[in-house]
Amino acid sequence: MKKPSRGFIIVAAVLPMIGAWVWFFSPGGLQWRRMRAVQSHIDHELARVRSDPRFAAVEWYAATDERLWGRGEVPGIVEYEALRHAVRTTRPTFSVTFSIQYQTPNGPMQTSDRDDPEVK
Repeated sequence: MKKPSRGFIIVAAVLPMIGAWVWFFSPGGLQWRRMRAVQSHIDHELARVRSDPRFAAVEWYAATDERLWGRGEVPGIVEYEALRHAVRTTRPTFSVTFSIQYQTPNGPMQTSDRDDPEVK
C-alpha cells in the first residue's frame, strides 16, 4: 500500500480550515452568528421580562433577519407599554418587533411595532 504524500496531507489539513474561515465571514455565517446573539439575549437578558406574569403569554423568537420578535398577548395598553419599556432596558443591539394583542374598551387591539436600537 502506497503512503499518502506530504502535499496531500497538508492540503487535507488546510482545506477544511480555509473552508471554515470562508463560511465564518460569508452572509450565512454572519446571519448564524447574529441569530445566536439574539437567542442569547432572549435566554439571558430577557429572563426577568419572561418571568413577569403580565407577559406570560408573550413568546420570543430570533427572526431570520437577525431581530428579536415578541409575539403574544398582554391584558391592556399599560402592560404593553411596560413590556416595551422592560425590553428597552435590556439594551438590545438589534431591532425588536412587537406583534402584541391587548384589550381596550372597544375590543381587542393588535399592534405591530418595531423598535430599532439607539445608535450612539
